[in-house]
Amino acid sequence: MRERYMNWHPWTVAGAAMLLTAQMPALPADQSVQSIDQTIEECRENPRFRVGGAMIGDCLTEHSRAVDREIDVAIADGERRYCAAKDREDYRQSHSDWLAYRKRMCDLVERSPGNTPSWVNSAACRLELGRQRLVSLKYTGEYGTPRCSAEG
Repeated sequence: MRERYMNWHPWTVAGAAMLLTAQMPALPADQSVQSIDQTIEECRENPRFRVGGAMIGDCLTEHSRAVDREIDVAIADGERRYCAAKDREDYRQSHSDWLAYRKRMCDLVERSPGNTPSWVNSAACRLELGRQRLVSLKYTGEYGTPRCSAEG
């Protein structure tokens, strides 16, 4: 049995590798999205947020607001790419649905059990979901761009 694997032609192996690679989804070019652990560590190191544990939540909230501003820009850019009014409405509605999902999910984290660590965790939840959304919007903006007719 071992000899059988040893006799594979190099082009067979290369072809199989290329086929597997071609089946993998394309990732956005921007892979600079920071992990939540790195952001928490930055918050701990920032003198403005060293007072107590809850201050980490304030720092994460600041980061989340910055990501939200990027999301707003991406949404405005993305909406303009759609030609049909119905598509633009669906695009707006999908974002509204996402905002409701994030609020509900992260509010659940915050109120259960409703103490300082859960508040910090809810800030991390908002930031992490916001970062994921931003990556998704960049991906769909680059690869999901519709084709419009000449008369638009």
